[in-house]
Amino acid sequence: MKPWIKLESCNKNDLPQTIQVIFDEVGHTFTCKFKEYTKIVNFEYPRLLRKISHQNFGATILQEQELDQETWLFKATESDLIDWFNWQCCDIRKGEYDHFILLTDTEVWQILSLEDPTITLQQ
Repeated sequence: MKPWIKLESCNKNDLPQTIQVIFDEVGHTFTCKFKEYTKIVNFEYPRLLRKISHQNFGATILQEQELDQETWLFKATESDLIDWFNWQCCDIRKGEYDHFILLTDTEVWQILSLEDPTITLQQ
């Protein structure tokens, strides 16, 4: 498996809590609460969303990525999820979607999207 690309980091051992998730026709928006601040992560063109617990995600996958307890948002350009999605869609959209992994304190959110998310600091 190719290493994930690190997109966003936080203070050591301060993985966010997901305090709100909104799914609608515009996209998927995550409100991520850290100890000292809150960030809004918005995926404008998501195609697939999957939420699983850390235990079910697989310790092997997390160990392979050499997580640093600081990075909470990753991007993968190659993954089993992308391969599965392309197979389900008969490769119609092959090469168009990226796999984003959002780690929280208890969950792993996986999103396939055409574009990188926008991330804003909530005031």
